[in-house]
Amino acid sequence: MGRHADTRAGSRSARPALVVAGVAALVLVVVAGLLVWWLAGRGDGGDTAAADCTSVRVTVAPELGSLVEDLLADPQPMDGGGCAVAEVTGQEPLQTVAALGALDTEALPQVWVPDSSLWVARAGSAEPAPAGSVATSPLVLATSQAATDVLGWSQSPTWPRAPRG
Repeated sequence: MGRHADTRAGSRSARPALVVAGVAALVLVVVAGLLVWWLAGRGDGGDTAAADCTSVRVTVAPELGSLVEDLLADPQPMDGGGCAVAEVTGQEPLQTVAALGALDTEALPQVWVPDSSLWVARAGSAEPAPAGSVATSPLVLATSQAATDVLGWSQSPTWPRAPRG
């Protein structure tokens, strides 16, 4: 017997094209969905929780920079439901004091963490409002036995008594 032509050959060649078009459409829909999901979650350049955060300029003495960065690494909650994100910059306190008198308000730090509370008094007309200390350092009072005898200190003096002798 002879060979007969297969009449289904035309429909077979059309079927792979439909399958390829269907797979391409599915891939396109998935990629578009992922792109929309990624853009919606990204917000203003971060995660959705950081979208309500306010940026705060914090200038610190260089030796305190890494400590302050670690303390303020995460967004800080604020009253009213928002949060604050610190932009920490290290700068010598003397340079900061000079900048307080020379720069516009928009260029000044919003929070200043000098290495000593004495720098606040040198701020001049800027008059920063002290809000507390980040840390304290121990103070040691040392003297000779002769000085303690003259001052009448048989025991370690209390702080109110030490300056008066």
